[in-house]
Amino acid sequence: MTTRPKIKVASIINGKYLAFRKLGEGGCGSIYEVALVKCPQKRFACKAETTVPDEDPTLPMEHKVIQLLNERNSQHSVELLEKGKGENYQFLVMTLLGPSLDAIRSTLPLKKFSTFSTLVVIIQALDSLKELHDIGFIHRDVKPANFAIGTLGTPKQRLLHVLDFGIARQYVTKTEDGRQKMRRQRKIVPFRGTLRYCSVATQERKEQGRHDDLWSLFYMLVEFSKGSLPWEGLTDEEELRKLKSDMQELTNGLDEEYVRFSQHLQILVYSSKPDYEILRRLLLNVFIRRKFKANMKVDWEHGGRYEHYFEKKTATLLLFDVFLTNSSRNGSKLVLRKQTAGEIFIIVSA
Repeated sequence: MTTRPKIKVASIINGKYLAFRKLGEGGCGSIYEVALVKCPQKRFACKAETTVPDEDPTLPMEHKVIQLLNERNSQHSVELLEKGKGENYQFLVMTLLGPSLDAIRSTLPLKKFSTFSTLVVIIQALDSLKELHDIGFIHRDVKPANFAIGTLGTPKQRLLHVLDFGIARQYVTKTEDGRQKMRRQRKIVPFRGTLRYCSVATQERKEQGRHDDLWSLFYMLVEFSKGSLPWEGLTDEEELRKLKSDMQELTNGLDEEYVRFSQHLQILVYSSKPDYEILRRLLLNVFIRRKFKANMKVDWEHGGRYEHYFEKKTATLLLFDVFLTNSSRNGSKLVLRKQTAGEIFIIVSA
C-alpha cells in the first residue's frame, strides 16, 4: 500500500497561502483552511491531493466540474480562485464555507433537523444537483458530508453548496456535429459512492444516472426527518438492498409528498431525465401546507431552535490573527509553535 505524503499544517502553499488548520480528509484529498500571507484576515479553503505513482488523481475532475459550474454562475457551487502544483501535490483554492450538513446533524440532540430546516436544505440540494446535471455530470457520492452551508454568522449561512466532485462522471458526450448525447450505459461498473446513501442500482454495480443522485438525496430527506435510516450501521449489501427497497417502512410517518417523491424516482431509469420541477413542487407543498414562512430561522441561525449548539468559538482564531498580522508587518519568519485546542495551530514571529 502506498503511503501518501501529507501537506503539513503551517506550510506555505504557492508562496502566498498559509495552511494553518486541517478541515477534513477523505479518499479524494485533504481540505485546509488557509490564510493569505499578505492579508491574513482573508481566509479560503484549499483542497490538496498528493501525487502518487500509478494512481489516478481526482483533483482534475474536481477542477473541471467547479469551473463549469462557475461559468454557469451556479448559485450552489464554491468559487474557484486558483489551481496549482507543489513538489508532490496539486491543489485548488476556493471559497471557505461553514460546516457540512453531516457535521450540523451530528451536533443536534436527536440527530434530526426541524421540518422547516429539512425543507430549506433539501430544496437547495435538489437545485444544486439539477445545476450539476445540467452541465452534463452526475455526482455519484451524494451524502450530507458533501453539502455545506456558508460561513456561520454571515448572510450566507443558510445557502447550501454541493462539494466533492472527485468521482463525478460525465454522462453525456458530443457527437461529430456538436450535439450532446447520452453515454452508452455500461453493463457492470466499479462501485462508486457511499453504501449508506447510494441507490439499490448503484449497489448492484449498475451504471449511475441522474436518478441515482436523487435517490441518495431522498435517503438524506428521510434521515433528516427521522433522525436515522433503518440500515444505519449495517454493511451487508443484501440486507441494505432489502431495507432500501421497503418504501412503506421507509416513508412511514412522513408527509405524503415524500412518498410521491419516491414514487417519481421509482419510474426512472439510467437515461431518464428527472422532473425536477415536480419534485421541487412536492417539497414546496409541504412548506405551504405547514404554513412555514421564508423568514423563519433554520436550526443553526441566531434565533433558531438549536442556535446555542453553533456559537462561534473565535478566541483562538483571533489570537492567530494577531500573531500572523504582527509577523507579516514585521517581516519576521513564521514558525510553528505548540498545538492548541482542536486542530488550530498558532503561528508566531521568530
